[in-house]
This record gives sequence, C-alpha cells and structure tokens, in this order.
Amino acid sequence: MSFSLKKQTESILERLNQDLSISQILEEYCRLDRTRNNKWRLTTEERDILDKTYRAIDSALDKAKAAQPQELSKTPKQSTTYYRVASETSINARNAAADRFYREKSRRVASVKDKGNITTRVPDFSQHPSNICAQTGVLPLYRIPVFAALKSSRTQNIIEKPTERPQSQSVSETERLVELIAKETEAQTKEQMLKKQEEKASRELQSISQRLDSTTLALKSEENIVRMQAKEIEMLRKKNDQLIKKSVGLTAEAGNVSLALYENTRLVDKQNLEIEELKNRYDKLQREKEEWKSKYQSVLHSNEQDTYSMEQFGNALKNVLINNDLILESLKGIQKDPEEKKKLMIGHSETFQLLREQEHLNLRVRELEEQLKENEDLDRFDFDFCDAVDDSFYN
Repeated sequence: MSFSLKKQTESILERLNQDLSISQILEEYCRLDRTRNNKWRLTTEERDILDKTYRAIDSALDKAKAAQPQELSKTPKQSTTYYRVASETSINARNAAADRFYREKSRRVASVKDKGNITTRVPDFSQHPSNICAQTGVLPLYRIPVFAALKSSRTQNIIEKPTERPQSQSVSETERLVELIAKETEAQTKEQMLKKQEEKASRELQSISQRLDSTTLALKSEENIVRMQAKEIEMLRKKNDQLIKKSVGLTAEAGNVSLALYENTRLVDKQNLEIEELKNRYDKLQREKEEWKSKYQSVLHSNEQDTYSMEQFGNALKNVLINNDLILESLKGIQKDPEEKKKLMIGHSETFQLLREQEHLNLRVRELEEQLKENEDLDRFDFDFCDAVDDSFYN
C-alpha cells in the first residue's frame, strides 16, 4: 500500500478520535476523497482501508449531528452531504465513461456475429474492476458497480456457437477487431501519458513561475533596502556636513570668546592697577588731610596770629577738596569695594565740613578786623582763633 495513503488515513482516524465539529468532519471527508481520486490503482488492502475510513467518517458525522444540533442548524440545507455528493458525482461520471466504452466494445464484437465464427475473448464483466482493467487496459475505478447491465442478451449471444461461415474469414475479422481494440487502447494510454506529462510540465512551470515571482519579490525588496540605505547614507552625509559647518562656526566663536576674555582680563588688570594707584593717592591725601587737620588744630589752640595764614589754610583745604573730587571722578565706572567707597565718602564729607568751618572762620576774622578798624584799637586787641571754631567738630 502506498505510504502517503496509509499516512493520510491514519491521520484522519486520529483526528476523528477527537471532538470535531460537523464542518471539520466534512473537511476530513473531502481530504479522503482527494487522496482517493489521486490514486490510479488501488489494491485490495487499500480498498479495505478506504472503506473502513469512510465508515468511520460516517459514524463520526452521525455522532456530531446528534451532539451538535446547534451547528447543524447554522449550516445550510444539504451541507452534510455536499462533499459526499460531489465525490460520488465524479465517480458516476467515470463509471458512465467506462460503461460507454464497454458497450461500444460489445457492439463491435456483436456486429461481427453474422460474418462468421467468432472465437475472440470477450471480457468477463462479472469480475472485479481491477481484473477488467488488466484485460482491457482501462483505468481502474474505485467503487465502480459491477456492470450487470452489460450482461445483456446481446453480449451473451456473442459467445454462441460458431456459424457455418468459413473459419478463416472469422479469424481475420477477429484479428482486425483485436488490432483495432489494441490500437484504441494504445492511443488512450498515450493520451493519458501525454496528459500526465502535460500536467507535470504545467506543475513544473507553475513552480518555476512561483520561484521566479519569489525571486523577483526578493530582488525588489533587496533593491528597496539598498535604495533606502543609500538615502540614509546621503542624509547622514548631509548631517555630517552640517555638523562640520557648525563645529567650524563654534570654533571661530570660541576663538572670539577667548579673545574677548583675554581683553577683559587685561582691562581688569589695568583697572586693578588704577585702583591701587588711586588707593595710594587716597592714602597720601588722607595723610595730608591729617597733617592739615593737626596744623589747623594747633593754629586754633595758639594765640599767635602771624604763625599761620588763614588764606593758605583755606587754599590747602580747597586743594584737598579738589583732589578728593578728582579721585571720586576717576573712581566712577571702576569696580570698588563698598567699605572703601564708604570710607572715601566719609573723608569727602569731612573735607567739606572743614571747608565750611574755614569759610566760617574767614567770615569771623573779617568781622573782627572790621570791628578793630572801627575801634582803632588793633594794638591792644587780642584775638583768639579758638573762640570762632565749633568745638563739636573736634569732639
């Protein structure tokens, strides 16, 4: 038995042991019919196995109908017998063709009856179809009914006793009929072989076309992949060029920033030097201011008018104030410590206060001089500078 048929029937029987639906059982029925139709010759064992499988499918279908009535109601009418009717239709067509072939043979043999004694061997149609195929060369048919209809009176009259016609004539007619049957059988065999070759060639062409289609699709996909990779490479190249341009711009900007930082550092150093110089000048002026203050205090506590000139003292205070103004103007826009600025402003305010006191003293001296002139008593006038000074400033 063919290994594929045995394997197919075993797989169908294994699946039937499971709980299958009606549609699944019908699919298994169709698979078995396709397997049987693809076989040209069937042995007795293969026929028995096929009959057993068909009976198992029928019993499983009946069980499924009883167990699954709701699925049976969903299927259209005659759905449970669709595959069976379809398969039997192809079988009936093949049976009808075989019936016509044998009837034509019987007619030809019967037409020779009146011409002489017929000694040709007529096939025994009561035998199994496989034996008929061995005698006549016709393709084997599964489930072909025994051709009882072919056992007509006309077929039985063929094998009657020979007539009184000459035996040589009947033998020649029989040989010619046998040759005709052999030629027809050979022609059918050749036609079947040609059909098989054509089917095989068509299957090969179909497989080749499928392979070509798959190869074409693979080539197209590869071409698309290559095209996409080329586009991606081009995009990456453009991005690389843009990044190079940006890096060049950033490098130039970094150079400008470094130059600006260097210039700012140089300016800061210059400002620091100027600040140091101004600090030195401020300290020097502070010392001069202290000296002038001490001199002023000594002058105020002394009674000698000729030791010190009020005008020189006022000029010195004005010079101190001018120097302080110059220092303040030079310190504008330069970063300075808040405490140092506060000290400088305090010194500036003290200088202004000293200048006001000096002006007040000058006015007081002028008043006294005018008074002395009026009294004409300058020789006896004893002027004390301390009386005109506000002691709260020194306190």
